[in-house]
Amino acid sequence: MFEDNTLVDPGCAATYSYSFDTPKPAEHERHFSANFPQGSPALPFNSPQSEHVYVLESFAEMVRSSTALPPEADRILRDIHTFVSTTSSAVPYAVGNRFWGTLPRYIEGHGAQNIDRFRHGPAPIDGTRCLFNNCRIVLQDTTNAGVARHLLDHHFTGDRTQWEKSDERIHCLWIDCRHRGTLKKRSLAKHICTAHLRTTEVKCDVPGCDAVLSREDGRKRHTMKVHGALATPRRD
Repeated sequence: MFEDNTLVDPGCAATYSYSFDTPKPAEHERHFSANFPQGSPALPFNSPQSEHVYVLESFAEMVRSSTALPPEADRILRDIHTFVSTTSSAVPYAVGNRFWGTLPRYIEGHGAQNIDRFRHGPAPIDGTRCLFNNCRIVLQDTTNAGVARHLLDHHFTGDRTQWEKSDERIHCLWIDCRHRGTLKKRSLAKHICTAHLRTTEVKCDVPGCDAVLSREDGRKRHTMKVHGALATPRRD
């Protein structure tokens, strides 16, 4: 049993508490999705290891997604990881059963408002959640065309022809978007792919350069400006 433990960071005022209860034998047969925020997918677990990994990764993603939490949070995460990995396989079931129901009390005041993955449920395995205007639908196609199709189907009315020719300017309503100005409606899908989903990122292919650019056109400009050479066509 691992219960009512507290970790205090000496370098900051934050205190992190967490609790794990030993579950009943039958609890590992259940999905712990019942305690997830509304809209989270049910995820069956076929082994203690799969649940163990999922819970730890969910917690890690939540911690790292918050800009308000101090760097010491990584050390706390490693401490929890060490405990769970060296304890009996029954413990991860209890972690999953109570994790999402208990943690909000302890992270309140430490950046909970910035933790998108916690607020909207864990990231789905088979896709990425749309966070435009509080949407929670899973994007199975994260290409520019796929995102544009999702926007047309779920956020805007009108056919594709009107969408592509429109000069209407709108604000991006993606949660925590840092783009303060407006952009053309027809450019919204490209903006989401570039700034939020990062599905258009490409690496500079000049040997020894580790630069990662947001889009292919940026890679070409980078190659010319930094390396003084024309970019070679990519063969994806």
